[in-house]
Amino acid sequence: MLFFLIVLVLEKQFTLTAGTMTVFGRQAGAALDGVSGLGHIVITLGLIFFFVNLGKRLPAKEKAEAVRSS
Repeated sequence: MLFFLIVLVLEKQFTLTAGTMTVFGRQAGAALDGVSGLGHIVITLGLIFFFVNLGKRLPAKEKAEAVRSS
């Protein structure tokens, strides 16, 4: 989770940098665009892993309650 938060902060910083440069009429450059793109990919992967792990945990709780009530 800490890794996800660090990536989120980095992505936010690069997005603000690119947005500020766009407002001032400058090109952000291919390197900055590439890093921002990689940040979005990593955030997407983090969300996928989060929801996969969440999905694994929720059914286990329901099964445990069903076993207890039997």
